[in-house]
Amino acid sequence: MISLVHTAEKTEFEDKKKEKKLKPNVVHYYNNIMGGVDKVDQHITYYLVARKRDKIKYYQNLFFHLLDQALYNSFVIHNLAGGAKNNMNYRITIVEQNKPNVQLLGPRRPSVSLLSLTR
Repeated sequence: MISLVHTAEKTEFEDKKKEKKLKPNVVHYYNNIMGGVDKVDQHITYYLVARKRDKIKYYQNLFFHLLDQALYNSFVIHNLAGGAKNNMNYRITIVEQNKPNVQLLGPRRPSVSLLSLTR
């Protein structure tokens, strides 16, 4: 782990077998603060951009994870600036503000090439 706050000093602790061991202060601090699942990962899993991540390629999975993190980071900054929305409403607002103006032209007629193949 990299830390700008902690030094390379180590802290003594007892493991599950009651044996005394040493671990870096930054690891001890992180384990005490987080207590288990990383809170950001926990919040991100509530509203994933891509629900079925096991069926997509690894680079798509990475892209969607980074997009989820960016959306959550912007949500946290929004709340710190005085925003009062929850995460889902914030994401809906982001989508509505960034969706393209699409106009549906009505029913489309079949392609001429498809019609010629069926005759």
